[in-house]
Formats: sequence, C-alpha cells, structure tokens
Amino acid sequence: MSAERRMDGMMDQRVGLRIGLAGFALALGLALAAPAFATQASFASGGWGFNPAGLAGLPVGSSADPNLLAAGESGAFANLDVEFTGSTQICVLAPGSSACQAANPALTGPFSVLVSLTLNVLNESLDGSFTLMLTSLVGGLGYTPSDVVIELNPAVPAGLNTSAVPGFVWNGGFTPFVRVRDLYDAPTSIYDYIGWTVEDGTTLTFRYDVLTSLKDNTYPTFTANALPLVVPEPGAAILLGLGLAGLASYGERRGWRGRSSD
Repeated sequence: MSAERRMDGMMDQRVGLRIGLAGFALALGLALAAPAFATQASFASGGWGFNPAGLAGLPVGSSADPNLLAAGESGAFANLDVEFTGSTQICVLAPGSSACQAANPALTGPFSVLVSLTLNVLNESLDGSFTLMLTSLVGGLGYTPSDVVIELNPAVPAGLNTSAVPGFVWNGGFTPFVRVRDLYDAPTSIYDYIGWTVEDGTTLTFRYDVLTSLKDNTYPTFTANALPLVVPEPGAAILLGLGLAGLASYGERRGWRGRSSD
C-alpha cells in the first residue's frame, strides 16, 4: 500500500476522532525552557506525524499495525475506542503569565494552553497499559504545521492559578511523552507520533504553543489514536538489550563446545 493510499485511509478512519477533538478544541502550550533531552515537537510539513528532529531523547517503540484505534471526546463519534471524559476545559496562558484564562474571550498574539484529559476505554482489547498518541494537526482551520508546537517536557509555571477555569483538572505536573515510530509503510514512509503510556481512568495533562495567534476564532485541533503497545522506559530497554546479548553469547559458547567435541 502506498503512503498516499494509507494517508487517505487513515484520514477517513479518523474523521469521527477529529470531530471529537474539534468540539473539544485541544489547545495547549507555554514556551518555557526546553528540556535538555528533547526540544519542542513540531508537526511534519504535511501535518501528519511529527518531525523526528528533537524526539531522539524520548522512550521509543515501533509498530507496523495498520489499524490505529480512534480516540476522541465523549459522544463525538459512535465507534470510539477511547473517549475523553472529565475535564474538557482548557487553561489559556498569555506569554509569561501563570494565570489561566478561559478559552473566550480569546487572547491576541501568541499564546499557550494547558489541556487535561481523563480516559475511558471502550475497546476491550486495550486491557491494561497502552499508548495514546497525537497523530496529526487537522487542516482546514487556518493553522499550518509551523504555527503549532508541542512542549515535550514543559516546566510548571510558578504559582500556576487555575481558578478562572473551574473545570480544569490539574494534577500538579505534566504526563511524560513517549515516541511511536509507525513502520507500516517502511521503508517508503515512516511516521513519528508522540503520546503517553496510559490505561483506563488515566488523567493526563500536556501543553502546546500557538506561535501566531488564534485563527478564525478556532483553537488548533489534533487527531489522536491508540495502540495496544507499551513503550519501554529507557532502563527497561537497556535491560532487555543485555538479556538478548546474554542469549547470543550463550548460543555462541554452546556452538563452540559442540564443534570442539567432534
């Protein structure tokens, strides 16, 4: 399957998801100091997936599964696999501010937004931990991929005040990101997504920056998808690598002893 055909198929599959996130207006940000191990995540030029530059420091997993599961706001689409419930309010921040503002009236100029989502798993195949991902910036709302960036390891604004948005759920920090490499069209096309290791009932918080200003009185909208994949932490990946190295070494030693006995 060509990358173009797969893109068409994926976009068709996620129409309901986009509707959910559009009604929800997923907006997030705050351009504070970037972490030492990763930079801001920017969308690929086509809006689907992210530029791999700056993602190298994140825990990474790979998948060639063609069936990404749909996630979106509760009630937006009948066939969601994961729905977002609980806090669907957003905390809008002006540059340098630590006081949340509601989505309306909108700020002028660049701004940042915090988003909090609580997950309700509807698909029984997602039993236990899995990966929820941001996969694209939805076109048609006036934003280009260069207008929006995701903060991969944002700092908590000092004295953050969320009282102006009473529906916003703040757990005191941000949910760590993981990276998923979509190898379904490899080597023709490889897509990079960013997301989180979650499970049913997880409340996650993240943020992104709008580098221009609000366009058409609409906040940026993303698609989100899920995979029954658990991305290992770097330490676990190292231990796994050592284990495989041990198996290889054992196999070589056993083969040598066999040859020496002939």
